[in-house]
Amino acid sequence: MSHQFSTFSLSLVVMILIGLGTSAQAQHRLRMTRVKLCYWNEVNQIWSDWPEEWTYFERGHEPVVKFTQLDSKGEYFLIETWVGEDYSSFRMTSNGYNSTKEWFEYQDATGDEITISGANMSDLAASGWPQGKTVEIYFWIYSDKVGMVMI
Repeated sequence: MSHQFSTFSLSLVVMILIGLGTSAQAQHRLRMTRVKLCYWNEVNQIWSDWPEEWTYFERGHEPVVKFTQLDSKGEYFLIETWVGEDYSSFRMTSNGYNSTKEWFEYQDATGDEITISGANMSDLAASGWPQGKTVEIYFWIYSDKVGMVMI
Protein backbone atom coordinates (compact mmCIF):
# COMPACT_ATOMS: atom_id res chain seq x y z
CA MET A 1 0.00 0.00 0.00
CA SER A 2 2.80 2.45 0.79
CA HIS A 3 4.39 1.67 -2.60
CA GLN A 4 1.09 2.48 -4.38
CA PHE A 5 0.76 5.68 -2.37
CA SER A 6 4.31 6.84 -3.12
CA THR A 7 3.93 6.08 -6.85
CA PHE A 8 0.63 7.94 -6.90
CA SER A 9 2.13 10.85 -4.93
CA LEU A 10 5.12 11.06 -7.28
CA SER A 11 2.83 10.97 -10.32
CA LEU A 12 0.64 13.71 -8.84
CA VAL A 13 3.67 15.92 -8.09
CA VAL A 14 4.99 15.44 -11.63
CA MET A 15 1.57 16.31 -13.12
CA ILE A 16 1.34 19.44 -10.96
CA LEU A 17 4.84 20.55 -11.95
CA ILE A 18 4.08 19.99 -15.63
CA GLY A 19 0.85 21.96 -15.24
CA LEU A 20 2.65 24.82 -13.53
CA GLY A 21 5.37 24.84 -16.14
CA THR A 22 2.91 25.07 -19.02
CA SER A 23 0.67 27.70 -17.43
CA ALA A 24 3.46 30.00 -16.24
CA GLN A 25 4.39 32.58 -18.83
CA ALA A 26 7.82 34.05 -19.39
CA GLN A 27 8.01 37.73 -18.63
CA HIS A 28 10.08 40.00 -20.83
CA ARG A 29 11.13 43.55 -20.10
CA LEU A 30 10.98 45.67 -23.23
CA ARG A 31 13.69 48.29 -23.53
CA MET A 32 12.48 51.30 -25.53
CA THR A 33 15.06 52.83 -27.87
CA ARG A 34 13.23 55.86 -29.28
CA VAL A 35 10.17 58.04 -28.77
CA LYS A 36 7.91 60.61 -30.43
CA LEU A 37 5.58 62.88 -28.43
CA CYS A 38 2.40 64.72 -29.32
CA TYR A 39 0.29 67.02 -27.16
CA TRP A 40 -3.39 67.85 -26.79
CA ASN A 41 -4.20 71.41 -27.85
CA GLU A 42 -6.94 72.72 -25.56
CA VAL A 43 -7.73 75.71 -27.78
CA ASN A 44 -8.17 73.78 -31.03
CA GLN A 45 -9.30 70.55 -29.37
CA ILE A 46 -6.91 68.41 -31.44
CA TRP A 47 -3.70 66.47 -31.00
CA SER A 48 -0.52 68.04 -32.37
CA ASP A 49 1.14 66.30 -35.31
CA TRP A 50 3.71 63.62 -34.62
CA PRO A 51 7.24 64.95 -35.18
CA GLU A 52 8.98 63.57 -38.25
CA GLU A 53 12.14 62.58 -36.38
CA TRP A 54 12.54 60.14 -33.52
CA THR A 55 14.23 61.11 -30.24
CA TYR A 56 16.68 58.38 -29.27
CA PHE A 57 17.33 57.43 -25.66
CA GLU A 58 20.89 57.33 -24.39
CA ARG A 59 22.16 53.76 -24.21
CA GLY A 60 21.68 52.41 -20.69
CA HIS A 61 19.03 55.04 -19.88
CA GLU A 62 16.16 53.71 -21.95
CA PRO A 63 12.70 53.39 -20.39
CA VAL A 64 11.66 49.80 -19.75
CA VAL A 65 8.14 48.36 -19.94
CA LYS A 66 7.01 44.96 -18.72
CA PHE A 67 3.61 43.47 -19.59
CA THR A 68 2.27 40.65 -17.42
CA GLN A 69 -0.82 38.81 -18.60
CA LEU A 70 -3.10 38.25 -15.60
CA ASP A 71 -5.57 35.80 -17.14
CA SER A 72 -5.65 32.99 -19.68
CA LYS A 73 -7.73 34.93 -22.25
CA GLY A 74 -5.44 37.95 -22.66
CA GLU A 75 -7.97 40.44 -21.32
CA TYR A 76 -6.23 41.72 -18.17
CA PHE A 77 -2.65 42.93 -17.80
CA LEU A 78 -0.30 44.44 -15.27
CA ILE A 79 1.96 47.08 -16.82
CA GLU A 80 5.18 48.04 -15.05
CA THR A 81 7.44 50.86 -16.19
CA TRP A 82 10.91 51.97 -15.18
CA VAL A 83 12.06 55.41 -16.32
CA GLY A 84 15.36 56.28 -14.72
CA GLU A 85 14.82 55.75 -10.99
CA ASP A 86 11.02 56.07 -11.26
CA TYR A 87 8.86 52.97 -11.15
CA SER A 88 5.12 52.78 -11.74
CA SER A 89 2.56 50.05 -12.28
CA PHE A 90 -1.05 49.94 -13.36
CA ARG A 91 -3.59 47.49 -14.73
CA MET A 92 -5.17 47.51 -18.17
CA THR A 93 -8.06 45.73 -19.83
CA SER A 94 -8.15 44.73 -23.49
CA ASN A 95 -10.65 46.54 -25.71
CA GLY A 96 -9.84 44.29 -28.67
CA TYR A 97 -8.46 44.98 -32.12
CA ASN A 98 -9.29 48.18 -34.01
CA SER A 99 -9.19 47.13 -37.69
CA THR A 100 -9.51 50.73 -38.90
CA LYS A 101 -6.37 51.86 -37.08
CA GLU A 102 -4.75 48.40 -37.21
CA TRP A 103 -3.82 48.24 -33.55
CA PHE A 104 -4.80 46.50 -30.32
CA GLU A 105 -6.40 48.73 -27.68
CA TYR A 106 -6.07 48.56 -23.89
CA GLN A 107 -7.50 50.91 -21.23
CA ASP A 108 -6.97 51.49 -17.53
CA ALA A 109 -9.51 52.52 -14.89
CA THR A 110 -8.78 56.25 -15.40
CA GLY A 111 -9.36 56.08 -19.18
CA ASP A 112 -5.71 56.27 -20.24
CA GLU A 113 -4.88 53.92 -23.10
CA ILE A 114 -2.12 51.85 -24.60
CA THR A 115 -2.46 50.92 -28.25
CA ILE A 116 -0.07 48.52 -29.94
CA SER A 117 0.62 48.20 -33.65
CA GLY A 118 2.41 45.11 -34.95
CA ALA A 119 1.73 42.79 -31.99
CA ASN A 120 -0.61 42.35 -29.06
CA MET A 121 0.14 42.65 -25.37
CA SER A 122 -0.14 38.88 -24.79
CA ASP A 123 2.57 38.17 -27.36
CA LEU A 124 4.86 40.87 -25.96
CA ALA A 125 4.35 39.51 -22.43
CA ALA A 126 5.16 35.96 -23.51
CA SER A 127 7.89 36.50 -26.10
CA GLY A 128 9.23 40.05 -25.92
CA TRP A 129 10.01 42.00 -29.08
CA PRO A 130 9.33 39.92 -32.20
CA GLN A 131 12.29 39.56 -34.54
CA GLY A 132 12.06 41.14 -37.98
CA LYS A 133 8.85 43.03 -37.20
CA THR A 134 8.31 46.64 -36.16
CA VAL A 135 6.11 47.06 -33.09
CA GLU A 136 5.00 50.50 -31.95
CA ILE A 137 3.55 51.03 -28.48
CA TYR A 138 1.41 54.13 -28.08
CA PHE A 139 0.74 55.57 -24.62
CA TRP A 140 -2.26 57.93 -24.50
CA ILE A 141 -2.07 59.69 -21.15
CA TYR A 142 -5.17 61.86 -21.32
CA SER A 143 -4.79 63.17 -17.76
CA ASP A 144 -1.46 64.76 -18.77
CA LYS A 145 -2.68 65.60 -22.31
CA VAL A 146 0.24 63.77 -23.89
CA GLY A 147 0.60 60.94 -26.36
CA MET A 148 3.80 59.07 -27.06
CA VAL A 149 4.84 56.31 -29.36
CA MET A 150 7.84 54.17 -28.48
CA ILE A 151 9.76 51.50 -30.24
